[in-house]
Amino acid sequence: MPQLPADLARAFDRLRSDAADGGLLIVIGLVVFFVAAGYAAEWAFGRLTRQLRRRVLTADETTVKERLQKLGLRFALVLGTVIAFAVASLGVFVMINLPPLIREVAGLFLVAAIFSRFIHYVCQLVLAPGAPARRVVPVDEATASFWTKRLRAFTLIFLFGWAVATSLIKMGLPAPQPTIVAYLFGFGLLAVAIDAIWNRPGRAASGSSASAIAWTGYAVLVYLLWFTSAKPAMWFAIIAAVLPLAIKIVSAAVDNLLRPIGQEVHTEGPPSVLAAAIERGARALLIILAAWFLTWAWDIDAAAFFSEEANTSPLAVALLNIAIIVIVVDFAWHVGRTAIDRYIADAV
Repeated sequence: MPQLPADLARAFDRLRSDAADGGLLIVIGLVVFFVAAGYAAEWAFGRLTRQLRRRVLTADETTVKERLQKLGLRFALVLGTVIAFAVASLGVFVMINLPPLIREVAGLFLVAAIFSRFIHYVCQLVLAPGAPARRVVPVDEATASFWTKRLRAFTLIFLFGWAVATSLIKMGLPAPQPTIVAYLFGFGLLAVAIDAIWNRPGRAASGSSASAIAWTGYAVLVYLLWFTSAKPAMWFAIIAAVLPLAIKIVSAAVDNLLRPIGQEVHTEGPPSVLAAAIERGARALLIILAAWFLTWAWDIDAAAFFSEEANTSPLAVALLNIAIIVIVVDFAWHVGRTAIDRYIADAV
């Protein structure tokens, strides 16, 4: 830590020498210029698709199929907007001849800007603050606005911190100084997480702080695992917290999107067979993705694990087979039970 200011000064001297003069100001100016080009393309795409957007947003939803088609068109417009931003900003970036180090550093911040725009529009699509009729997840306005702001803040700190730490490595900052800088940005991520835990809508009404204290301790634990380089345990802790929440959100979104036209979101009664099949399929997919992510985070070679030459423990293989069987049986059971419940409800 005491060496960090001097090491940072030498790293910025290298950047300044690569640009002949200006250094950091040149990088900032270039990134602003590239992002401005992206915003201009985004605005032009919005103007070109204005009539289509108006038709999509005002289209009637007389069937579930029309509702899903409308969501698909909205997602296509979001994707088109982000692609327009990325193509324009990256196009200008590629056309300008820059010194190698300046190009690398500016490119990192440009990538962070592109991903931040993507997150922005995904939040607009899924949570739709200010437009409850377009909301994918069935939450009230206060909840949608709250989580949209926190997700944007979290991703901006994460992406900007990644760009800064990686740029410092490119600029020759010696280890472990870039990691220390990343830890400082990590304090910002931790602050956003704790703010979300304590100020989330509905927490004050419950009158209990036990849950907030527990989740705050969990967030601090994740940060300490990262700080102590216990990354396998850190990733497991993150997945253990995020996976159940993701399953709950996907389940609520599927029920909301596939509910019969005219029916309230929280209406009692069994869901449709299609909703049950999609919800359980999405749950299984999330579990598989989480397992795959952990194999990557733990540096496990999955292909070698199943090869004939591997000395894989029979117990590990048996446990994997059991997990697959449980997922398949869970899917079949819930879809079959929903079909029976729907038959009984329709008969009554």
